[in-house]
Amino acid sequence: KEKLDEIDKRRLEFMQQNIQSLPNETQALIGQLAGLREEQKARISEIGRLNDQITSNNKFIADLSKSNQQQTDEFIAQMTDPKSTAAYAELIKRRAELDSEKQALLTQYKPKHPDVIAVQSQIDSVQRQMDEMLEEHKRKVEEQRKRMEARVDPRLTSYKGENDRLSGEVKRQQSLLDKTEADIASLEQRLNGVPTSEVGLEAINREYQTAKGLYDQMVEQQKKAEIGAEVASRAQGESIAVIDPASLPEQPVAPKRPLLMLLGLFAGFACGVMLAAAFELPRLLTVQTAEDAEHYTGLPVLVALPMLLTAREERNLRARRAALAAASVAATVLSAPALYFVISRMHIIEMIANRG
Repeated sequence: KEKLDEIDKRRLEFMQQNIQSLPNETQALIGQLAGLREEQKARISEIGRLNDQITSNNKFIADLSKSNQQQTDEFIAQMTDPKSTAAYAELIKRRAELDSEKQALLTQYKPKHPDVIAVQSQIDSVQRQMDEMLEEHKRKVEEQRKRMEARVDPRLTSYKGENDRLSGEVKRQQSLLDKTEADIASLEQRLNGVPTSEVGLEAINREYQTAKGLYDQMVEQQKKAEIGAEVASRAQGESIAVIDPASLPEQPVAPKRPLLMLLGLFAGFACGVMLAAAFELPRLLTVQTAEDAEHYTGLPVLVALPMLLTAREERNLRARRAALAAASVAATVLSAPALYFVISRMHIIEMIANRG
């Protein structure tokens, strides 16, 4: 008994240690794993759909940005180029005249001559004016470009906002997918541990059954020993003697087969007569043919009309006849057992046998 308790305790500890991988949990684990795999497929499909939507939105954003850039470039291109203005052309003309004058002076004087220096100063002044006009134009172009690029396009804002929302949803779906995949890995690990748990639990169960069989055998032997000791204690001081020996009958008392066969034949005949009467009596009380009509009425038959039945009525009639035939066969087959049951319940056979 102590060994059984020890094995039972060990089995309980083993089941507690492997509670997540017990054999009776296999079907539940398989069902959970199938559900998680379906969820995994749905998550992957949803992430793919969201990424496709983000890609489509990025394409629209790129197209809109390109269109806006083209509009900006066209607008800047339409701005007046200072090189095409009359003032810039006048400065170019003035610089050319000064260059000619300087070249003329250099033929007479050295480069550090005051007149040459004065002309060069005028040339530098004209060049500064030209550079200032170009720098002013560049500054205006950059300001206009920044101003146009700073404009808010509602369509771009809408697509970018939608992409931000979709990116957040992708992150959420990805986190859920990671959790689902972690749950799938955990369930697969538990399923992989089921065979090991099953083998260990089966070994403990076999050991328990072996010990229990030995224990039951020992208990049975103990009971037999106790009963033998009790019988021996009661038999002390008692003696048994045969006063009158039993006498065996010379022939069997029962069953009397000829009498039983006669009763069965009589019962079968009676049942057949009753069944025939039950089926034929209604036909005897009705007119079935033209001869029956002439016989019962004493009048000649002028016209005989055959029975006009529809296809459904013919099927019903055939089915009724088949049912009656089946009922007759069933009644014939069951009449003998039923009659035997009734006779046995009424103890008629015993009464007849005793009288015989």
